[in-house]
Amino acid sequence: MRHFLASLALVLLIIVAPVVHAQKPVQDTIPQLKEWWRADNMKYGKYGMTWLDNFYNGKGALVVWTPNGVQTWQLRFPGDTQNVFTWAKGSANIKTGDFNGDGLTDYMDENANIYEGVKNGEPPKAEAQSPLQIFNPFNISIIIDINGDGYDDMMTAGSVGFGKPKISDMKLEQITYPDIDSNNKGIIGLYSPSPKEFRILCRQRFWVNLTDFPFHRDIKNGLRLVRIRWNGTGLISEKLDEFNVNTEDSTGIYWNGIILPQLQKKYYYIGATLISGKHDKTNVTVYDLSNDKIDNLYSYRMDKIAGGGINSFRYGLDSINIPSLCIRQYNEFAEPVLHVYNGDISTSLQEIAQFTIKDYTNLLITGLLSIPDTAMNGKTKVGLCNRLSFNILSQNKEVSLVKENEFSHFSIKAISPMPVSKDNILQMKVSVPKYGNYSLSLYDILGKKLPSKSAERFQLTGEQVLFVNIGDYAVSSGVYTLRLEGGQGLMAQCSVVVE
Repeated sequence: MRHFLASLALVLLIIVAPVVHAQKPVQDTIPQLKEWWRADNMKYGKYGMTWLDNFYNGKGALVVWTPNGVQTWQLRFPGDTQNVFTWAKGSANIKTGDFNGDGLTDYMDENANIYEGVKNGEPPKAEAQSPLQIFNPFNISIIIDINGDGYDDMMTAGSVGFGKPKISDMKLEQITYPDIDSNNKGIIGLYSPSPKEFRILCRQRFWVNLTDFPFHRDIKNGLRLVRIRWNGTGLISEKLDEFNVNTEDSTGIYWNGIILPQLQKKYYYIGATLISGKHDKTNVTVYDLSNDKIDNLYSYRMDKIAGGGINSFRYGLDSINIPSLCIRQYNEFAEPVLHVYNGDISTSLQEIAQFTIKDYTNLLITGLLSIPDTAMNGKTKVGLCNRLSFNILSQNKEVSLVKENEFSHFSIKAISPMPVSKDNILQMKVSVPKYGNYSLSLYDILGKKLPSKSAERFQLTGEQVLFVNIGDYAVSSGVYTLRLEGGQGLMAQCSVVVE
C-alpha cells in the first residue's frame, strides 16, 4: 500500500486557520475496496455513466455508455448487463427534474435532450425532446424551481432553461450576472440552500502588476461566493464573500476542487492548490460555505493529486445517507490510489477505504460514482471506469468476481431467467477455446462447493448454451457463484441469484 495519509502536517493557508491535526489511522485498519465485477477492453463507460434511483420497477439502475449504445443496467449481481432502457441520443450523463410540473421525474442528458417521465419508478418515454438545443448542462449546473412556478428549471452560471407545461416550449435564455466578471468565470460549482435561490462558487484570478509583465508576475488569486435569487420579476445577483491573496508563479491557483453537500444544509468546498517549489506536493484545503461565508477550516499537505482527482460519493461508504469524499493520489513512480474519507469533514479527514488503481495509470477516468445496495448485501459499491476498463468495487470480504474480455474465448454467462427460482432451469452461455472436458460447479457466498445430484462434467466445444437444473443443488435464496473449469488452469465464473 504505497499511498497513505501518513505524517500529514499542518500548513500555512492563504487565510489563517486554526491548528487542526489529522487523526492518523493505523494503516492495516483501512478497508481495501475489492473488485466485485470488472470488464476489460469492453469500453463500458468510455463516455461516462450515471446512477439513477427509482428507475426500473421501483429500483435504481446504472446508465452506462457501451459500444452498442447507452444502456441501463440493474447490476443485481456481477455481470448483470441486461439492458432495461436505451437512451436514444447517446449520452450516459443524466440529470433529473420535473420540467413540466406533472409530478413525474423527467431526465435530461448532457446535450439537453429531455426524456419525459410516464410513471415514477419506471423508465421515461423512449423519444427525447431537444427544446434547449445546443447546451451542455451536465458539468456545472443545478436543477431547481428558481421562480416558484411549479416547474423545475435548468440553471447554469450563464444561462437558464425555464420549465414549461409542455417541454417542447422550453427555451434557453442567456443571463449575465454583474457580480461575476471576466476574472471570476472559473466556476467551481452551484448549490441551492433554499427555494428560489442558489449559490455560485467561482475562482478569482487576475494580474496585479501589469507594469513589468511578463517579467515580474504578481497575480491575485482566491474565491468568490455569489448569491443568485428570484426577486419576483427576474434573477439578480449579490456578492456574499470573497478573498484574494497575492501569489507568484501561479502558486495557490485553485486548479482542482468540488462542493460537498451534507445534511442540515451544510456545504463544504474542498480545493487543491499547488505548493511553490514542490512539484510533487499539493495542499488540500477545506472551507465551510454554510453561513454564506468562505470559512477556512483546515488544510493538509498531500502527495501530488491527479487532475480531476477530487470527487464526492453521493452514497457514503460508511453511511449511505452521508456523502463521502474521495481523492485520487499519484506520483511519478507509483500506481494511483483512490482514498475515500468519511463525509463528516468539519474537523479532519478520516480515511475509511482505499483502492490501488492498477489498470488506470496515465489514463483518463471517465466515471467515478457510488452505487447503493443493489446486491442486497448492505454495502455501497463504487463504479470506476476509463476508456478501456470498467470496474465495480465492493467493501465485502467475500467478492464474487467475473472478468470479461472481448479477446478471451473462455467465458460463462447466465442468460435467463435471472433471478432463478430454486426448482427452475437456468440457461448458461459458455465459450471454450477448444474441444475437451470441462466441469461446472456451484459455490455459496463463503466459497464452499455445493454437491449436485447430476453430472458436473461436460464435453464442450466453441460457444453453446448449457441448461443447469438449480433444483439439483441444495440452495436457499441468495447469491451463488457458478464456475466453469478446464485444463491448464482455465476458469471462468459468474454469479447466480436464487429467489
